[in-house]
Amino acid sequence: MSRVWRRLALLACLALVAPRLAAAAEPGVDPHAVYEKSCLSCHNEHAGDMSRQRLAVSKPKETLIVSRTGTGVEQLLKKHHGVKLSAAEAAAIIELFKKGLTWGGVFQHRCARCHGRAADFARATLTLADGRVRTQKGQTDVGAFLATHGEATATEIETLLEMLRYQVETKPK
Repeated sequence: MSRVWRRLALLACLALVAPRLAAAAEPGVDPHAVYEKSCLSCHNEHAGDMSRQRLAVSKPKETLIVSRTGTGVEQLLKKHHGVKLSAAEAAAIIELFKKGLTWGGVFQHRCARCHGRAADFARATLTLADGRVRTQKGQTDVGAFLATHGEATATEIETLLEMLRYQVETKPK
């Protein structure tokens, strides 16, 4: 095969693969906005609550499944009551659901009564600086603050910091 034909074949392959890679790596997908736009009309509970009530992670593959049926959530999202999600949106929702399972509702239990929704609260009042979650005003270290604020345990504080970091990181630009 000549050099020109090899390059043309390579370009053709890239043309087929590049859109999929771009979609899967699409930055800036807000999982909360996707959930609210595509899921909330039928699933009216909070995304974290829904994941804890209806989903599980299967072992050993770490695949997110529907608890009742064992159906993989990734497969379900490809054909779920007419909802059309891009690969990036589906990946963002799956990550949100997995994290909702991991976090166990600590924010809802410890913080939501005063601070409302975690995503709204974190995105409006917090930032990441020097690798730490900090307040936008005053740059207070949130981990140190939580040790004296509320009644969260050390383990819950670790969970809250992970969750708050995620909320800030997934904030739309």
